[in-house]
Amino acid sequence: MPLSLACCVNVPGFIYVIGGISDEGTELRSAEVYDPISRRWSALPVMVTRRAYVGVASLNNCIYAVGGWNEALGSLDTVEKYCLEE
Repeated sequence: MPLSLACCVNVPGFIYVIGGISDEGTELRSAEVYDPISRRWSALPVMVTRRAYVGVASLNNCIYAVGGWNEALGSLDTVEKYCLEE
């Protein structure tokens, strides 16, 4: 799906793409991971909150989606966490 205003983070061997805005203009709850060796995308569990302009960081095998913005809530001050070993 085409998207913009998402954020990416590299965790050794994989690229994670979090949130963004769809080509219809809707903020996304989605998170996906790209494996450059197999050249395949996989979906991760969706976030609780739709987020564009989100900040993303990885630490201790977890990915954090920090803040962002969406039309309904405005500027976000929440954090969501993906643990890669779960």
